Amino acid sequence: MNCKENECLRFGLLVIFCICLICAVAVSPAAAEATTEVTITKLADDDTTVIDKKTISWEWMKDNLPVLGDGQTMYYTQGPIFDGAWDDVHPDEEYDKWNPTEDVNLYYKDHGKFMGTDVKDLCDLVGGAGDGDSITVKAIDGMHKTWPASYIYDPNPRQGPMGISWYHGEEDDGHGYGYVNGSYFTQGMRLYFFVETTNKDDMLVWGNWDMHECWDEEYWHYYQNPEYPSASGNSVQVVNRIIIHSNEPVPDDWSVTLNGSTEQILTRAEFIDLAGEHPASYDTGKNGIIEGADLRAVIGLVDDEDPTSLNDSLAAMNYTIEVYGKKKGSDHVSTVYSEELIGSDKSCLLGNRLDGIELNATGIDGRVFFPLYLQGEVVDGTGRAVEEVSEVRLNLPSDPELTTIEITPAEGEVIAGSSLQFTASGYDFSGEPMTGRAFTWTSSNLTVGDVDNTGLFMAEVPGITTLIASNGLVSGSAEITVIPGVPADFTLTLRDGWNFISTPAELAEDANTFALFSEVDCAGHSVWSYSPAKGWKAVAAEDTFRPLDGIWVYSNGTAYLPLSLDDTVRETPAVKRLSAGWNAVGFSDISAAPTKDALASVKDKWAILIGFDAETQSYPTSVISGAGGSHADTREMEPGEGYWLFMRTDGTLGAISA
Repeated sequence: MNCKENECLRFGLLVIFCICLICAVAVSPAAAEATTEVTITKLADDDTTVIDKKTISWEWMKDNLPVLGDGQTMYYTQGPIFDGAWDDVHPDEEYDKWNPTEDVNLYYKDHGKFMGTDVKDLCDLVGGAGDGDSITVKAIDGMHKTWPASYIYDPNPRQGPMGISWYHGEEDDGHGYGYVNGSYFTQGMRLYFFVETTNKDDMLVWGNWDMHECWDEEYWHYYQNPEYPSASGNSVQVVNRIIIHSNEPVPDDWSVTLNGSTEQILTRAEFIDLAGEHPASYDTGKNGIIEGADLRAVIGLVDDEDPTSLNDSLAAMNYTIEVYGKKKGSDHVSTVYSEELIGSDKSCLLGNRLDGIELNATGIDGRVFFPLYLQGEVVDGTGRAVEEVSEVRLNLPSDPELTTIEITPAEGEVIAGSSLQFTASGYDFSGEPMTGRAFTWTSSNLTVGDVDNTGLFMAEVPGITTLIASNGLVSGSAEITVIPGVPADFTLTLRDGWNFISTPAELAEDANTFALFSEVDCAGHSVWSYSPAKGWKAVAAEDTFRPLDGIWVYSNGTAYLPLSLDDTVRETPAVKRLSAGWNAVGFSDISAAPTKDALASVKDKWAILIGFDAETQSYPTSVISGAGGSHADTREMEPGEGYWLFMRTDGTLGAISA
């Protein structure tokens, strides 16, 4: 087995290991998408009004805040103490679900040599938490834990600092998954306890007895309450939110008026959200560091029909932006030119915080900046800084110019040898359509297909190309996928990288072996099958490609594999013998079906099903037997896909179509 194949198998087994952890602890299963940033929100005493809010990435945490852990030290979290696990370590001793010696159910709780950021430091970014406050750590799937702020600001050494982990050891050291954006670290950021005490084996363990001794009883976590305490159940996965429930009073409200192609009243709460998404800061020197929202994001709300960003093409026309406020108590209007906001990284912001404190009507040294202060490199030193900002007005150009081109359809799938008509439409900065414009059409991959000057695309060979319609410096694009023109009963689509696939039915007798994959560029990789009894096996070209078998195949680029299905009417459908544990299975129909229906033949015997997203090379959210929500067993299985299926006991899986 070569290195790349070993990497794939390790990836497959890794997800099984992770799902086993899900089954063993009372933690919400990880969401499909790994979290790479966290939003910290501080609420007032009404638990609704936002005092402050910031969103930061794991890279920013790593580069700007103290780091917990060294990437070399192993930490452990203890799960529930089951009878059998107790007897393995303490034979002939009376069972103790709290396990004060912290030596049961540890090794499979080795989550890596992780590093992360103290939750306390993250809370301090939005003003921190005080006595009597509480703090919630929340996952992207809604799972959350809430503790008194003192547990985070003054932790018992047995607990240690609570940290949001963004690193789990080196990818190749057998214990870790690398950084949170790495190919193996698919769980997202996770809350861990950086304990400062060890058990008798010198292991750094956040144990059940630690939880008992450090926390009030109402915060103890149980697996199958109250039978099994589980310290690891507090380790929230895929963290994306931290919420401070403070006792601070609701701050004074305010708003600012924005006038451009549309008018908008931006409230304090909306401004805080905008500043969290588009933060900016500037050191004024004498008055301190001003923080708030990038003026570019503020202007982007009303400069055209798209409120998500500044229209650079429009800004290049150098219209004026008037900011109404006061300068040292007197009414003042400051002018910023739109060209100053593009092609440069110079700061220009509306600030609502000075040295970490929200601006208020009281003022500083007799000078009132509240509610917003226009500052930054663009305006400082030119006499254009303005306090008490109440309105921002854009003097947009009156003559419309082409700023956007849209192609319809925006994407398409075309059979090789056929054609598809595309159309282009032009719009001005306010989103109004512009007629009488001519467009130049091009295809990025002429081998795949070409396009004429009317937008008619002629598909040549399977592959992907991008159609571009342009007028001067303005252009729009559409992605086209050309699929094989060979008639087929079913076509497997293979994405670049590893694919977990199956055949939805019996194949025609003369085309039912893995020789089918000889037309696929597998980059030297074997095609793999898996069973609990035999483990991983490289299939031979003459082996039969059967329904219900989950198969791993590598494709060097997107490829399409037409399948000819057997039209013989069978009295009984195909079956596959499954063993307790993990099995690689396929879906047995050409139309999608709910998981619980597709697996009806092993009802009450299966526990977990998880597929593989070849497009992103990652595992999506698992399906759990009898579950609801994101893990509901009513989610559909798809034709042509392979799946990992965990069986509680042996069983026989039957195809749902003959």
